[in-house]
Amino acid sequence: MIIIDLILIAVLLWNILIKKDYYSPLIFWCVIWIISFTFAMLNPYDMMKVSDKAIFIMGLGTLTFLTGCIGKKQIHFVFKKKQKKVFNTGKNEFNKWVCYSLLWVTFVFNLFVLATAIVFLRMGISYSNFRDILLGYSTNSNLSFFSSSFVSTFFSWIIGPAMSILLIILMLNMVIKQIAGWFNFFTFIDIAIYVFATSGRMLLLHAVIFLFFIYKFHGIQISKKLKRKVYHIGIIAIILLLVLTFFRRKNVTSVPSLYSYFCIDVPLFSYWMKYIDDNHIMTYGNAFLRGFLEFINYVLGKVGMATPNFWSMQETFDLIQNRWIEVFPGNWYNAYVSSFLYFYMDFGIIGVALGSYIFGKISKWSYRKLLDKKEIFYEIFYMLIIQTIADSFIRWQIGNFAFLVTFFYAYICTKHKRKGVK
Repeated sequence: MIIIDLILIAVLLWNILIKKDYYSPLIFWCVIWIISFTFAMLNPYDMMKVSDKAIFIMGLGTLTFLTGCIGKKQIHFVFKKKQKKVFNTGKNEFNKWVCYSLLWVTFVFNLFVLATAIVFLRMGISYSNFRDILLGYSTNSNLSFFSSSFVSTFFSWIIGPAMSILLIILMLNMVIKQIAGWFNFFTFIDIAIYVFATSGRMLLLHAVIFLFFIYKFHGIQISKKLKRKVYHIGIIAIILLLVLTFFRRKNVTSVPSLYSYFCIDVPLFSYWMKYIDDNHIMTYGNAFLRGFLEFINYVLGKVGMATPNFWSMQETFDLIQNRWIEVFPGNWYNAYVSSFLYFYMDFGIIGVALGSYIFGKISKWSYRKLLDKKEIFYEIFYMLIIQTIADSFIRWQIGNFAFLVTFFYAYICTKHKRKGVK
């Protein structure tokens, strides 16, 4: 892993010091995987053994992403600071009424979830168990946040993605100020309720990453007053992330979450890669496209139909989600298998190389589109790609239909002029 780390560090320094490219996909990819591999190498808590094959495959996937992302005509030197282009809001604006609708629908629903959380607290249920109850891991089957599977699906496919897009809109609106100030206030409250009630931390992690991107991308246009606001919000997000991490610890002997969650993908990938090999599992592209297939098969399931091999693949993912592995002595984890396992399930080592390369190409395309168009929609689109990169140590986000819904929200939350209309 040290060789992979050194390559990533070299690429990171090249982009920062030579290319002066502070918010390209390569930056976010290198940072997240340097952290993951470095934490795994440090291993201060006696982590389970990781196979050499797993390390090789993860390294291959990491480097082929870089290959796809760099592509042709990307190597150039920049010794003088570039003139920042003015962000173009003339071609693309927020669709305010859609943004307002998403805010109020999620606000009301999150109040319901918050009320349920308060009831659980009054029943004496520990806050550290909230996430287990929400995701169905609780040993007490009588406890549930939702009254039916329909409400649960509505939360997963409608509310969750809406919160992700509202976070992005909130941060962009702080800079371009297209929507009234009260929208920012209530969206902030909405996100705070959602984070507390669901005991989720990923929105906070994404907030920190998005703040960095927006700060660099809009750097010249941000006033000193707004820079202070961005700085304070970043500090608040980090503090809340630490507080939630502390309260979600189930016992004092637990491995610190801020360490374990950034490195358990390595041993869990190794474990489940062996399981896939031992059981001769091959999904032939289903895992890469799982997000799209999830909705298609939800509809087909109503008439007793399904796409080939989808449900057999789902059985493997259900097992990955529900089986807890002892990664550290006395500390059990699930689900964090990285995007590479999805690619490996499809076509083995070739799948990891090909899937990572395609992901790199998609990331490069979205980045170039943003730089060429300078429009709000493409900035939101690219921020979702950044989120996919940031979460790549956990899972392949495109393999989740709920995440694909955020791209739909990104489209309807922005206005688009028809072709030929000036």
